[in-house]
Amino acid sequence: MYFSFAEMSAAVGPMWTDGVDPDDCAEFANPIEIPCGRMVYDVLIHRDVPLGGPVEGDLYKAERPREAGDQISRQIRLRCNAKLMELDSSALAASLGRRGETYRALLAHGAAMLGTTLADFRVYRIAIEYPPLSSVCVIGWPLPVRR
Repeated sequence: MYFSFAEMSAAVGPMWTDGVDPDDCAEFANPIEIPCGRMVYDVLIHRDVPLGGPVEGDLYKAERPREAGDQISRQIRLRCNAKLMELDSSALAASLGRRGETYRALLAHGAAMLGTTLADFRVYRIAIEYPPLSSVCVIGWPLPVRR
């Protein structure tokens, strides 16, 4: 099991768009670098983060090998039978079987360290059976237009 945590910072990129570029979006990507039977990718978005449209999840072919500090280039969408689901944060434990309570406790601790609770987050999950190597799973949403 592999965990990674990311915190979105306004210093890294904007939370809003000026409306000029319709492709302005926020994205989190998870590259597939080791063979696995099932990849479960969760993105938790705090309720105070504005969304400019629906959250979507897709699998893409990675255009070049991942190297430290590189952006992952992706253009070719791959077929996959997975659908992005929005979960209730209270259902996280039940959805992962025997490891669920540990996972939920880990997320709750992370939320507490940010000064909030797990209930303050929207949870999006995509699960892909046998994802191909050299692919990348992306969960993202359009940025809202600043008014």
